[in-house]
Amino acid sequence: MPESLKDMREVTLKYEIPIEQTKTFWKELEEGKLYTSKCKECGEIMFPPQSYCRNCLKSDIEWIELDGAATIQGFTHIIIRPKSFSDEEPYTIGVGEFKHHKGVKALAWIEGFKMSEVEVGMDADLVPKQREDGPPYYVFVPIEERR
Repeated sequence: MPESLKDMREVTLKYEIPIEQTKTFWKELEEGKLYTSKCKECGEIMFPPQSYCRNCLKSDIEWIELDGAATIQGFTHIIIRPKSFSDEEPYTIGVGEFKHHKGVKALAWIEGFKMSEVEVGMDADLVPKQREDGPPYYVFVPIEERR
């Protein structure tokens, strides 16, 4: 085997994701608000927001504020973490359907619940959070922790 095929080198990838067309989402998330895109043509609500409608493919969208109240549809506990999350404690991620926007779902970390408390059908609230050293993000939390 050629020597170059035996050489094991660590490769680090960094992705730069353009956010210009979803800048409103990120700006509002930093302000503690949950916004997403809605197609002006067919009314499709998309989360996370899109710059064009996945239903009718039109690019005429408007921004709407979401109520984060959701019902957890599925979840998984991550005990053995991928290398990029090896510094994190075990965590739980889930899919929740927004109560006031039927059919619209979010995938996010679930925080503030004991692992034994997490179950399909439970109520949770999707809320914005801010990292000290990075971009804002959102998580599911117990309804009592609502903004």
